[in-house]
Amino acid sequence: MGVLSGKRGGREGEREGGKEGGRDERNTKAFPPSTSDHHSRFFHTLLPLLLSLPSQEITRSAKGLNYMTCITALDPDWLPPLALHTPLLSFHPPLSSPPPSFDPSRDAIVFYCVPKYGCRNWELRPYPLTGKDLLRFSSSSSSSTSSLPPSTLAQKKQEEGRAETMRENECRWFARALLEGKVLSAWSSFYRQPPTTTSSRLRDEDEEGEEEQQQVGNSKSSLPLYSAFLNDPPALITHKRPVRKVFEVLQPLIDARVSSLAALRREWARDATFLKRGIKMWVRSERMAEFDALWKKTLVTVPEK
Repeated sequence: MGVLSGKRGGREGEREGGKEGGRDERNTKAFPPSTSDHHSRFFHTLLPLLLSLPSQEITRSAKGLNYMTCITALDPDWLPPLALHTPLLSFHPPLSSPPPSFDPSRDAIVFYCVPKYGCRNWELRPYPLTGKDLLRFSSSSSSSTSSLPPSTLAQKKQEEGRAETMRENECRWFARALLEGKVLSAWSSFYRQPPTTTSSRLRDEDEEGEEEQQQVGNSKSSLPLYSAFLNDPPALITHKRPVRKVFEVLQPLIDARVSSLAALRREWARDATFLKRGIKMWVRSERMAEFDALWKKTLVTVPEK
């Protein structure tokens, strides 16, 4: 809302950063020319509200353009958190890129959605939403567009289906984040290991024989990142393929409704072997001893129930 007035065409009618002579016809009103400069003025319809603030002024530049001073530019990223629980904000379905991720500050899986703000549905930058927020927005949007009464059996089944799908998606991405070391910092070696440790392990294996040394040297450049502990990449969990090792680590999370670190610690306080069988299917056989030691170390920090 930089330039506020000027001639209707040409340079003086420009919006700041806009096209020549361009102005929003729906949001501006024309006023007759004044006796001092004989220029027609075009003001935004929100101007009376803005001028009610005592510190704002309209000044005229040497080029004949009018500006409003003492105002603050709005960052679009401010709007979603402020309007999250108001009718001003709605969301598109979750994006595939960026993919869902684990947010340690919320202790939850977040899905990135494009917000639509205001009555004109201005699209803002993707904003991370938890599964609970997504269900609330989807249920409110469906109830506003559906012709069925809110208490009908069909709508209840539809909401239950959405909740079940969301719970499965949250558990899938939580299981992937857990194996990638993004939930527990001590588990970061599952997916990625420092180059020094990896090279030292390769050197130990090379000492077993000249033939084995040649094989390891040939495969050193193609060594996958997940090979430090895991025998498959954790991304396999979110591909939704019918693999047994995915089922063994995913189904316990879905049954116990575990998609956060707090919920996982509660289950470990009840059962110290919760999820261990499923995760062991992802661990390389030569690293089982290290995995057992890491598992015991992790359970030490879990408070007793």
